[in-house]
Amino acid sequence: MNRDLSRLVEDADLGRCMRQLLEMGLSLPGSVRIDVAHLAYGAALSGLSVLALEAVTLRLMRGEYDRHLTFLPNPPELAALVRERQLAMRNDLRRLEETRRALVDLRHMRQAPQKTEAEKARVRALVRRATSELRVHQPTEDQHIGGRMLAQNRFVEGVQRIAGTDPIGDPTLVDVQESRHPGSDCGGAD
Repeated sequence: MNRDLSRLVEDADLGRCMRQLLEMGLSLPGSVRIDVAHLAYGAALSGLSVLALEAVTLRLMRGEYDRHLTFLPNPPELAALVRERQLAMRNDLRRLEETRRALVDLRHMRQAPQKTEAEKARVRALVRRATSELRVHQPTEDQHIGGRMLAQNRFVEGVQRIAGTDPIGDPTLVDVQESRHPGSDCGGAD
């Protein structure tokens, strides 16, 4: 399809599209002389895509352009319609290519090598170490009231959840104590 979009308008393509439009009952605008119409439309559409011209021709035949129900667009108007259609088609192709690449990447991600038992054991050890360090400090009555215990438990649950989803060897899991901020409700020094 990309090859078709890059094929430019030639005389035969222009003649075919113009003939289709005239056979559908559209008339040449009064400002365009019949003896030079082919040259005027050819010059206006030079360098544009045949596929876009055919799409605009089809839309004109269907009456999708309210302004052009009786008369053909004049050469600059037709060129503007074709350029607009060509841009939309290129954007569609770019989105399709991005989607195709994303699907290929997804397929490769699903085929990624599984974690070894040693890697899984290392993460489990990190989680055990982090949770044991957090549970060393028994909360006082003030900490229960202030919600500190709740925050601490949520932090532990978060670390456990992260360990199951983050890649092995993530440096953020190496030392949980370093990630604490003094004075926060996550078990920092009192």
